[in-house]
Amino acid sequence: MGVGTVLCVGCFDLLHPGHVLLLYSAAAYGDRLIVGLTVDEAVHKGSGHPLFNWDERRTMLRHLKWVEDVIPNHSAEQTIKEIQPEWYAKGIEYFGSLPEERLVKRYGGRVVYIDTHYKFSSTDIMTGRLFAQRKRTVRPRVK
Repeated sequence: MGVGTVLCVGCFDLLHPGHVLLLYSAAAYGDRLIVGLTVDEAVHKGSGHPLFNWDERRTMLRHLKWVEDVIPNHSAEQTIKEIQPEWYAKGIEYFGSLPEERLVKRYGGRVVYIDTHYKFSSTDIMTGRLFAQRKRTVRPRVK
């Protein structure tokens, strides 16, 4: 187990395996994982988001044993300034395009990009695109 506070920020609407593995992997970098959960009015992911309100999403996240706390996130920059984490974890898809990386480093923190190998999106789940895609492919069953 690592040392220090790890911060993850995001919407985490429709909690899926990619989210769970991201948070689990992030927790290993420090001794305390805080999730900055985007408040409803700051979610800009398109129509229908968030499907679950802030309290409902917080309830899901707080029941993950490696999440120590879930706090309101109005903006990533504001949350980073408040927490000043030793570690800031994001999915690998943000590599090279993360505007808050400089701010994390200014406070002495490090950014870690986590590849969960799961490429889900809440929007794809909500619109049925994930279902259509999976219906076309044969997936091996896990035993």
